[in-house]
Amino acid sequence: MIKLAVILPAAGTGSRMRTETPKPYLRLKGATILEHTIRNFLRVDGLVQIVIATSNQWMSQAQSIASSFKSDTLTVDVVEGGSERQFSIHHALHTRNPKAKHNLAGADAPYLSEAIT
Repeated sequence: MIKLAVILPAAGTGSRMRTETPKPYLRLKGATILEHTIRNFLRVDGLVQIVIATSNQWMSQAQSIASSFKSDTLTVDVVEGGSERQFSIHHALHTRNPKAKHNLAGADAPYLSEAIT
């Protein structure tokens, strides 16, 4: 089975949403958008790692969320994101599980269809 790592860039500022809270940390139906996104990726066969790249200001929130999803078969890591999305992904790639042969870059996608996942 192919082992997969998912990178979730979550270092944005929320400026397009016109809120001080970045989009991944907005609450929707009792959970953050980031939590909904992670739950959807949990359906992916072969998922061994999730890496959340977030801003320094939101590290503790991301670490709290990450700890709630860790298991014996899944690691959830948090890294500091960069000034641009591509730098956040670059930072996340450096923590990728060497057993994971493929990387999926996900964004704020809490409503993925089963066909996509």
